[in-house]
Amino acid sequence: MSRKIRIIFILIILALSLGNSAFAQQESQLYSGAVAQFKAGNDEFAFLNLFSLIRSYPESKYLENSLFAIGEYHYADKNYAGAADAFSQIMEKFPDSKSTVFAIAYLLKIAEKREDGELAANLGKSIATFHKLSLVFRNSKAFTYRSVSMNKYKADYYIDKVEFYKNGELFAQVSY
Repeated sequence: MSRKIRIIFILIILALSLGNSAFAQQESQLYSGAVAQFKAGNDEFAFLNLFSLIRSYPESKYLENSLFAIGEYHYADKNYAGAADAFSQIMEKFPDSKSTVFAIAYLLKIAEKREDGELAANLGKSIATFHKLSLVFRNSKAFTYRSVSMNKYKADYYIDKVEFYKNGELFAQVSY
């Protein structure tokens, strides 16, 4: 191998290794910037960071939390197509995650708003069977999730229903 080719090869490897480090740092900065913006009450700037993170780093370790927050943003803005897309991606990419059952609850609310009874019924069944529970000696079992946008979610599974709370207020309920 000629010296010129070897130098070019070394430069390419060096650029790639430094680039990966810079990408990881940028990814982390976008996410921590979004968290800081949420804490400061600047939701629009937080969402801009999250949109940028998802677009630039589709395999990010922050993808799940970012998708959930973007789904929340779209839902609050009544952009149900955008919300459904974000929450559906969570179901697809993170089927056993803590956030997934709450993403399904949002999809259920969207199906109800669109008056899609069949989809709502299927999502209700998904929620009912999402957690395999044993309620021996208890009335219910609770699951929680805190989103990047500082919302606190809780799902209370009972023998005959599931209640979803967002920041302490009833958000959705599924009876079975």
